[in-house]
This record gives sequence, C-alpha cells and structure tokens, in this order.
Amino acid sequence: MQTKTSAELKDRIGPGTTDPDKQKLVETGVLANSFKAELANTRAIVSEIAGITEQFTAVPASEGMQERMAELMRDYSRAVSRLKQYNRETANGEEDGFSYDNPEQLIEALGMTVEEESMLSNSLYNELKEKMAERKQIPVYQIELAMTHVKDVQVNYDYLTELVENLLNYVHDGEEEKAQETREKIYDFTKSMDDRAYAKEINNAADAIVKGHYPAAGTELTYPVKLSKSDDIIKAANEVILGDKIFNFRLQWGIVDVVSNEELQALIAGHTYGRNDLDSEGKLGKIKRAGAKEYEAKAQDKTIRALKKVEYRNQLDLAIYKLADSMVEP
Repeated sequence: MQTKTSAELKDRIGPGTTDPDKQKLVETGVLANSFKAELANTRAIVSEIAGITEQFTAVPASEGMQERMAELMRDYSRAVSRLKQYNRETANGEEDGFSYDNPEQLIEALGMTVEEESMLSNSLYNELKEKMAERKQIPVYQIELAMTHVKDVQVNYDYLTELVENLLNYVHDGEEEKAQETREKIYDFTKSMDDRAYAKEINNAADAIVKGHYPAAGTELTYPVKLSKSDDIIKAANEVILGDKIFNFRLQWGIVDVVSNEELQALIAGHTYGRNDLDSEGKLGKIKRAGAKEYEAKAQDKTIRALKKVEYRNQLDLAIYKLADSMVEP
C-alpha cells in the first residue's frame, strides 16, 4: 500500500478539514494510516478479545459478551484485511508490512501465537456463530460474521481419514477409552472447518460409529479397517442416520403405513430452507389426511395421539417442515 506524502495530504485534505473528515478519508483509502498505526489498533482489538475469551480458549457464556465478541471479531477481520494490503518493505533499516511468505510475523506482532490465531479465526469463530444462531433460533448462515485469516487455512483430509479409520477399529475392538479420545480429536478437527455443513456430517458419522449405529448389519467392512479416504464412510453413516431419523419420525406421528422413508425423503429433497414449498403437487396434503385417519391408534407419541384431528394435521405440517429444514440447513 502506498502512503501519501505530507505535501500531497495537505493539498488533498486542506487546512479546514476536521478530524472526522480525516477519519473518513482513512476509511475510504484516500488517506492511509501507517502500518505501525494499523498494527497498534489491531493489537488493541486482539487484546480485548483475549480478555473475554480467556486467552482464546472459550466463547463467553453471556449474551452481551457474545455480541461484544462478534463486534470485535468484525473489527478484527476488517483490520487484518487492511494490514494485508501493506507490502513488506524495508525503511530506515526496519521492515514493515505483511509478508505472504511469512504470515507468522504478523500473528506474532499482534500478540498471538500461531495456535492462538488459529483458535480465534477458526474454532472460536465457528463456535460463536453456532451459539448466536442457537440463541436467536436461526440457521448459522444467517449470522453476519465473516473472517479474514492472517494465514490461509489448509484442511488435512488425510489426517481425518486416519482418525475415522482409527475410530472404526477402536470401536470394533472394544477399546472405549481410545475410541472416545479419537472422537474428541475428530470434533477438534471439524471446529476449524469453514464448510460447516460437511463438519456436521463428519460429527454425525463419528457419533454413529461410537454409538454402534454404523456400520449397520450387512455393511461390508473388513477389520482392521484400512481406508484410502473417509468420504464414503461419512456419506454412508449419514445415510444410516437419516434413514433412522425419518423412520422414527414416521413412528412418532403414526404415518408408517402412510408414507415410506424413500417417499418422505424424496418429498423433502427439493426443499429450500424456510420456504413453504412441500405441497406443490398435493403430496403433503395426502399424507396429512391419511395420517389423520390412523394417528390415534398408531402414533407412538401419546401427546400426538391426544390431538384433535385439525390440530394433528396442522402440527404434522409444521413438524414435516421442521424435519425438512433440519435436513437441508446450509
């Protein structure tokens, strides 16, 4: 980034320019802060974040502090973006600016270790978004919080494959302690992933393996398992989970004989989160009408059996949309 000379700034700003005007010029890039000034501002942000996250180890529990952390994270991200615009240069025997070849220099200059910066911009960032989404009862993608990384994040999928392989073998061999340790490592791995949908699938698969839901009877696995990649296992485990989830839903609402797993899954497949889009062909209406004829005898949930017929149809409609949203949430 090129900074302007004093003469250029005086000509550009003029003698009557107020401080707020100068600040606006800084923000729009007409007047650039020095790298050292930007660095000092960013260090102050990092210091406050460190204080409310117990030195980059935990998202604060209170709603107010989570909102403050989100505000600070936005400030931090914008500040890092500005710092990365300064090319690494040497002036008066001192080096200033950002080096893409050595991003660790900036991390250290901001008062963090590489591990702490990774926790802040990956694990804590994702955890904060998830906590805020849960509290506001909205999907995670609706939380407006983006992150600029000092150092590019590289996901080691070979390591994930090794973890999934170990987990399958430990569970099969009855080594519960090692299985639980591996499960925690998988959870730690997913916390740093930007792709939260895939992170959720990985965690679902790991839980299914630990709980014995996967592999299901008839699954062809030879022990000790040796994997070339983990994608197929993760996909297969999630299909088992989804099948169980849909079947249990049908039992709960007494629609086992009304609609099959495959039919209900096909109905939901084209759904867009939050949209009222499942009954364009009248299939949802048919399910509700058929279910209303049998639910008092077949619904496994006693509170559902106690509903009036109109209430049942309305509540089943809401429940199917809730199920659909949970399956397609980004």
